[in-house]
Amino acid sequence: MKKILLILLTLTLVLQNAYAQIEADEKIVKYSAIIRAGVLDTYYYSLPIARTKCIEGCPVDEESSTLSKSLNIGLIYQLNERNHIAVLVGYSEFGYHVKGRYSIGGRPVHPYEGDVIWTYWGLELEHVLRLYQVGKVKFLLGNGLRVETPFDDEIRYDDYKAFEDIGFSYSGRIGAEIPISNKISLIGNGLFKTSLIKYNPEIYESYRPYGIGGEIGIKVKL
Repeated sequence: MKKILLILLTLTLVLQNAYAQIEADEKIVKYSAIIRAGVLDTYYYSLPIARTKCIEGCPVDEESSTLSKSLNIGLIYQLNERNHIAVLVGYSEFGYHVKGRYSIGGRPVHPYEGDVIWTYWGLELEHVLRLYQVGKVKFLLGNGLRVETPFDDEIRYDDYKAFEDIGFSYSGRIGAEIPISNKISLIGNGLFKTSLIKYNPEIYESYRPYGIGGEIGIKVKL
């Protein structure tokens, strides 16, 4: 029994020393660079929408989710052992898949199908909390607010703007950070992103997109 207690006490002291060393290292390194790439299954909250206007009609028969991409780079500032903030810039996509019929004269009987993808530049401010740590592997929870604008000024139709000049969205992340060297860590996150306002003033009267997916990344201590 004494041997078991001695082993447990030794193990506890070793783990405490390991965690103390990890936290000491984090206090020293205040700045890091990060790059993340993601894939999301994107859709929207509202009822089906028609993306085109046709004189003779182009009825939409079905709309569903589709895969969209994101890519962001940024700078991290370590506030303390468990909290850091990040400023990121990059692009992201929202979209959906559509099936319908169009007309070349007469009734709309010709089928069409494809993805409708909209691309945005964005600037994001994110807070990340370290939830738990096992060895050097950190489990993290992130919450970000993003301001974004359409990538292309030509997102227009018949002199109507298809989207607001400025959009606001929220990004929620939960994932893990795995160090592979003293300076470099791999990151894997589950990702939920949602618009906070309607993303159009005229054509798409109730378009509020969202996406669920994941992302991977690399963090480098500076």
